[in-house]
Amino acid sequence: MEHTPFSVAVDEANVKGGTPYLAVTLRYYETEVALSTKTKLLALIEIQGSSTGETLFKLMDDLIFSDSVSRDRRILNFMGIASDKASNMISGGNFGLTNRLKSKYSHILVVHDLCHAFNLILQDCFKSFPVEIKNIIEDISALFSRSPKGSAKLKAIMKAKAKKDPNYRPHTLKRYVKTRWTSFQDTVERILEQAAALEEYFKNENDTVREGYFSSSNITVLKLFQSLSKKLQK
Repeated sequence: MEHTPFSVAVDEANVKGGTPYLAVTLRYYETEVALSTKTKLLALIEIQGSSTGETLFKLMDDLIFSDSVSRDRRILNFMGIASDKASNMISGGNFGLTNRLKSKYSHILVVHDLCHAFNLILQDCFKSFPVEIKNIIEDISALFSRSPKGSAKLKAIMKAKAKKDPNYRPHTLKRYVKTRWTSFQDTVERILEQAAALEEYFKNENDTVREGYFSSSNITVLKLFQSLSKKLQK
């Protein structure tokens, strides 16, 4: 960081058990002459106490600028930071991590992370789609994630299909997690891939309501969901 210009991207997440971590990735020029960039994970920092903007600022400032020998050079090379728009990252006042960094290092550029931005765009786009279709996706995902017995029956149907068709792949369903950017696309893609097996499962269970999920009109809308999601997540 003391040798070439660099920027950082940050995100906060909780692991199982509720422990919060701050992930910091670094993008930098390989050399001052060759203007090709590299990206790497710089640090994964456990957050002690509250995850306030002040706490995150101290962690970041110590991570990048604690070395007194290289500090001045790193400040000059520090070009910017990208984050989501959580209040402890980018706030209306001067309280978020990025606000505090911008206040101290006024030359840097603060950018709303594009992955987060596109995720928000995707969520807004989906609001215009029929609610019943979104409910189908959530219902199927939730049903098999909480029912080992149902999952076992569906797996048996998939195995039987695989024996009849060597090109068929008995992939398990994906669990839809709203906070994961690619989860929606992955869930819809797998439901469409396994539509025949799912329809057969619901027919065997005499679940006429869920069997009706796979009408031609619903499949068409699900494919539109899939197409839109792919375009926005590229």
